Amino acid sequence: MSDECTVTVMAGVCAMTTKIHAKMNDDMSVTLEIETDCPQIKKGLEAEPIPVGMPWDEVGTPMIESGIYKWASEHLRHTACPVPCCVIKAIEAAGGLGLKKDPVIKIERASGTIMPAPSGPPDAPIVAWTAPFRIPSKNPFLYPIF
Repeated sequence: MSDECTVTVMAGVCAMTTKIHAKMNDDMSVTLEIETDCPQIKKGLEAEPIPVGMPWDEVGTPMIESGIYKWASEHLRHTACPVPCCVIKAIEAAGGLGLKKDPVIKIERASGTIMPAPSGPPDAPIVAWTAPFRIPSKNPFLYPIF
């Protein structure tokens, strides 16, 4: 039994795109192939592959115990990056544990209008928030100011 899918993530304001190809193997484990233009994900993948075992282990694990979120905590600076979640969605879909349905994130202004996407195709499923913000931190490189 083998199932597979490809999840394309257009992360938002950073305008980085990641393609996650997940395939279930005969032993019921899932194999990932990831293409990205994100330098943090590339560097993280070079240092350590994303841990993937049996799909039900990753999908059924509390977030704080997830191998994928632990990997992301070690290698990604932006906590709101949607890629780790989408890796789990790809594993879930390829592992036959969930329907292949696109997740959607929409951020609306207080007036209820949807903010324009900074880049990407007009039918991009993720619309990013582009208003300026500042998060207090002692490390100015940890939270960039847009």
